[in-house]
Amino acid sequence: MGVLGAAAKGTLSRLTPDQLIVALRRHDKEQYRARLRFDVFFDTWEFMEPATQAQLIAMERTWYESNGAPEALGNIPNDLRKICELELRGCVYPFRTTIEHMLRDPALRNDLGLRSRSFDGISLGDLARLLGWVQDSGDKARSLRTALESTALTDKEREFILVYLPRWARDLWYARNDSEHAFRWDAKRIARFRRSLLGIDCRGILPQLVRVKRKLRDSGRHASSGGTKI
Repeated sequence: MGVLGAAAKGTLSRLTPDQLIVALRRHDKEQYRARLRFDVFFDTWEFMEPATQAQLIAMERTWYESNGAPEALGNIPNDLRKICELELRGCVYPFRTTIEHMLRDPALRNDLGLRSRSFDGISLGDLARLLGWVQDSGDKARSLRTALESTALTDKEREFILVYLPRWARDLWYARNDSEHAFRWDAKRIARFRRSLLGIDCRGILPQLVRVKRKLRDSGRHASSGGTKI
């Protein structure tokens, strides 16, 4: 991806074969990083978790190097899951204490159908279940619902994080599991999830999620409720 300049080509010509492979991979990585930052995500790129950025670069490299061959897309469903999981976990970090308390309660965890036992290891599926149930589970998720309602999110942002995003994440979770159990990858299905995540010809899931995360993190800092710097 990209074209090397004359100076760079001259430098590469003096490298050993192993050094050349490393240099070319580094060059490709920077090309993917630049395309994602300046052509896809713009201002939201710098507010992503570093691990999310690395996963996105790996996913895009796999996508473009596959040339559309289904058998070469094997890692992408897992990349999609990790990307969404990393950012969503970062998004709800200000509510870590509340979520940890819910996960430590065996009866509540069983009642909500949660399998994760700690915030750091919480899965995308459980994150989706937690957020999706905030609105319709009555007293079960009152503490998390109250915490979310105390933020500066708009009604549209709250609807995204509590309704649309959990639905999309659950669909991705089930699609990924279906693919793994069937030992095959549906290329068209993968393409649809990738486009909706990145925001190709639509409002992307990931850009919206990063903006909500930034707002929640800012609210958390202003309220001295913890969280890590992004």
